[in-house]
Amino acid sequence: MKTIFKPRLSAANVSPRLLELATSGNLDAQAALGEIYFNDGRKENYAASYHWNGQAARQGDAASQARLAAIDHKGIGVEPDQQEALRWLRSARARVITAPAR
Repeated sequence: MKTIFKPRLSAANVSPRLLELATSGNLDAQAALGEIYFNDGRKENYAASYHWNGQAARQGDAASQARLAAIDHKGIGVEPDQQEALRWLRSARARVITAPAR
């Protein structure tokens, strides 16, 4: 049986093109980088996780807003801020509830 393997993006192999797109304001690229750095779990990537999730969250990406809520709640690379965590969580929930069905 043939197994199809799709390598998972990691902070170690982020493409320059993805960084370029994210830097130019592309929401999908920003959200992808936010997820990659968030899931990486290494301290040296906390700032990048916070930055890219913040960029995408401010553009309305619900998943990035939820990741920011987790970052603020747990204090991942930042001081814990329960009020900010709740604000992002409420924003993410509102986006999911009002999102059109696909």
